Amino acid sequence: MKVKWETLPEIQARQKMTVEMTANSGGIDAFFSSLHVEKKRFWKAGWYHPLNKFLADASLTSPDFDWNDFTPGARAGVTQPDGSISALAAFVDANVFFYRKDLFGPKGLTPPRTLADLEPLVKKLHAPPATYASCCAAQERQTATQYPSILFRWAAPT
Repeated sequence: MKVKWETLPEIQARQKMTVEMTANSGGIDAFFSSLHVEKKRFWKAGWYHPLNKFLADASLTSPDFDWNDFTPGARAGVTQPDGSISALAAFVDANVFFYRKDLFGPKGLTPPRTLADLEPLVKKLHAPPATYASCCAAQERQTATQYPSILFRWAAPT
């Protein structure tokens, strides 16, 4: 097998991928995909080849590979609504929750352990304009990687 590896800046790579895949050029066999951006669009376009049969057949994968070595969140992140697996997680972003003890303490609140725990806390702490209960990274596109994990937690699947 001969491999031609190409590294492009993020925006240019997304543009090239869209052009090549839309044109069905055959010039791309494997690619890195930012699932927080392209997961649904690429899946609907048919640009992902489901990996399920490879993962289900031990003769098609390395003997030391174990799908369950990936965290449940990483597995869910690469799994489409129909159950097809589009990718292997190359990395998983970690979110860190910071909170103010001076706001939590007087109300007898404890930090959330899950996103499900976050919603009721926000309702108890949100009191604008003095106090806004939640925020995310806010420079340019940084919110695009953080906000969907919160939004999609409550959004109905489509």
